[in-house]
Amino acid sequence: MKTRFLLLLLFASFGLFARQPEPTTVRTRITDDGETLSIRIDGQREGKQIHLHKTLDVTGWNRLAKESVKLRAFLAVKLIPPFHEISGLILTAASAVLLALTMLLVGVRSARDLVRKRVFTP
Repeated sequence: MKTRFLLLLLFASFGLFARQPEPTTVRTRITDDGETLSIRIDGQREGKQIHLHKTLDVTGWNRLAKESVKLRAFLAVKLIPPFHEISGLILTAASAVLLALTMLLVGVRSARDLVRKRVFTP
């Protein structure tokens, strides 16, 4: 039962990525020279023009803060960031959250099963 549930979640997550309509003509350009972060997103999606031009002073910012700004820029124009723009830090954090939830679910169910066995065994 647990395996089926985990497989269902896995296939559902792939389905969510597949259902997101791909932008037809969107160009992105992100440059980071350590002092300034420039984000440009231009193009057209579902008949609507998209223009985002941001330049930020990121002197002293850590990598995660920069990646967060990039992610929020894509979400502001209702786009999913391209895979090459998603940092390993964000993927690792999302994986850690999913792993923790899975371990919590399995732990609670296992504890419940142990309690039931002690109560109902003669």
